[in-house]
Amino acid sequence: MQKIVYILGAGFSKPLGLPIMSDFIDMAKDLYTLDTQKYSYFSNVFKFIHDRLAWVKTVYDADLNNIEEILSILEMLNILDKIEEKDVLEYKKFLIDVIDYYTPRFSIPAKLRQIEPGAYLIENNNLQALLRLKVPTSHLVEEIFPSSLVKNYLFFVLGLFNAKLNFTLIEHALKITCTPIENPYAEYSIITLNYDLVLEKIASFLSSFAGKQIQFSSGATTDKFPVIVHLHGSVDNKNIIPPTWQKTIEKNIEEHWRTAYEILGSANHIRIIGYSLPITDAYIRYLLKASILKNNTLKSINVLCLDRWGTIKKRYDEFIQLPPEKYQFSNIDVTDHLASVASRVINNSLMDDLPSLPSNDWVHPYKSNF
Repeated sequence: MQKIVYILGAGFSKPLGLPIMSDFIDMAKDLYTLDTQKYSYFSNVFKFIHDRLAWVKTVYDADLNNIEEILSILEMLNILDKIEEKDVLEYKKFLIDVIDYYTPRFSIPAKLRQIEPGAYLIENNNLQALLRLKVPTSHLVEEIFPSSLVKNYLFFVLGLFNAKLNFTLIEHALKITCTPIENPYAEYSIITLNYDLVLEKIASFLSSFAGKQIQFSSGATTDKFPVIVHLHGSVDNKNIIPPTWQKTIEKNIEEHWRTAYEILGSANHIRIIGYSLPITDAYIRYLLKASILKNNTLKSINVLCLDRWGTIKKRYDEFIQLPPEKYQFSNIDVTDHLASVASRVINNSLMDDLPSLPSNDWVHPYKSNF
């Protein structure tokens, strides 16, 4: 069985409305405006930016709309000027609260009234008619999930579990079951650089929707797949590595880095989505370089990242030295990839079922139906 590892950057979650570094402050201000009482401490963050950091711009170039630059200056102050620890914790809380608010909540479609997990009364005549006609699964999914964006993320996650959904009409009730696909081609692991829990929340929703537990394996183990590793921590445990120049690996996150090292060390295919490989992230480069020392089975590296100016591709081309048949950079939006993957999974196919993975087939396995 092939081992496929996805490395996810901020561009993976952005289509769902989560902030990236460059628009984080603007989205935080929007949130503060919505509820100034709940997020009252945000005013301290904004005051630091507008009062203290504004002076920096009178001498040096500084992007005060970029949360990474702001927090990097703050961290330098913490190291050299010993600002109070409570101020540092306040900025971590700021990050967590903004990300948590903008993380979408997935709920049972209004067309279905849940009787129990996996069993529904159908409150939609069109859906009842489609079920009686025994139309292809793709037609049912399109009726249940009219939002292509949500649908594509849901079925991407389902594909990571090598699973499919079955829809059965029993009198006036719809039974939904989740079953594994036989003889999967690959097992999947996720290394995410994001703090959000988008994938975990989708898995939780699918568990309720189909009446079967669907859960990622902890980043501290590789005994069960799919594994998910949060290299920077996550909002659930309130312990995160802020996006700064230092990015020190804290002790209680170290085990996740070890797992990432083991996963990359046995990968057959590495797929990088929505990550621009910034110069400041040297530690990611060194993790990849260290892991390749124990990997003699790597067959391909594919990068999918929207690149308007060609600078991202240039960074990857200079970093990855594999021949063209083993390395591919695709300048497309993440939603295009998710649509092609979802098409396969919705039609009860595997995300990957080829005897080999040609350079770019993973991006568009075939023309999307959506």
